[in-house]
Amino acid sequence: MMEIDSTKKAKQLCIDQYKKHIFLCVGPECCSQELGEEVWIHLKKRLSELKLAAPGGSGSVYRTRAACLRICGDGPIAVVYPDAVWYRKVDKDVMDKIINDHLVNGLVVEESVLAKNSDLQKEIKSE
Repeated sequence: MMEIDSTKKAKQLCIDQYKKHIFLCVGPECCSQELGEEVWIHLKKRLSELKLAAPGGSGSVYRTRAACLRICGDGPIAVVYPDAVWYRKVDKDVMDKIINDHLVNGLVVEESVLAKNSDLQKEIKSE
């Protein structure tokens, strides 16, 4: 296995410049791998089209594909940090709402929420 300099890699990826981080569970426990992959590809495409995938700007979003977020039902499951909002049944339409409402405009997509840290949400709204 090739050793990677994690500090150098983090700098290359501009990790410290992102405002939001979305994790997407692509199955196979919470949903079919086909659905998970379809939503993942859609997320990547939309973030790129909206120029949200690049670090720096006010809407910069880092994305991570996960094989398991330990919910194992109602998937695909997505979670947005640092907001600590978890979403269920994330198909392409729900992902579009998450991108447009939550990642761009800071509004939680309440009808798709699985869980959220209410105390953290109060802090975010007061900022």
